[in-house]
Amino acid sequence: MFSSDSFVEQVVKRGKPKPYYYVKLAVAIALIIISEAMIFLFGRLVTGPVIFIIAVYAFIIILQYGNVEYEYTLTNGSVEIAGIYKASKRREFLHFDMDQVVMIAPADSEQIAKESFHRKSYFGSKQGSDTQIAMLVDVNKRRELVILELDERSMEHIRLFGRNKCQGFGIGAGRQG
Repeated sequence: MFSSDSFVEQVVKRGKPKPYYYVKLAVAIALIIISEAMIFLFGRLVTGPVIFIIAVYAFIIILQYGNVEYEYTLTNGSVEIAGIYKASKRREFLHFDMDQVVMIAPADSEQIAKESFHRKSYFGSKQGSDTQIAMLVDVNKRRELVILELDERSMEHIRLFGRNKCQGFGIGAGRQG
């Protein structure tokens, strides 16, 4: 069934960015236009080129946050969540072991709604999928709610290494209401 080492990797493409992403892009574009006007009107004044360089840099940085994929790497009960920006830059968000997990349940379950936590982290596609699970994790002496969107292989890994923590769905079966 499973070998001594279990490894599953899954990539989930995040959905459409939130409105504030477009506001940030618009502000960066407006700063680029204003700095060009300052360069045109005031010539070689230092302020215009400096603002222009900062605005272009900000635009490039903001632009890469519009195309994000989340990568889940599950290895022998260890969970690593990373973000991949513009298919080139990788940033690790969270890493924990199943020993740190307090509870695993469907994201919309009553068990999760009753729990208190310090921070909620959402690493899914924002498409409202039925496969969203919530994990209550103790990280650095603080309780965090981590929401993931798992495929069947990843879910099997979670069931195998966190079977005594799963609530609201069967250990060997799919999601139950």
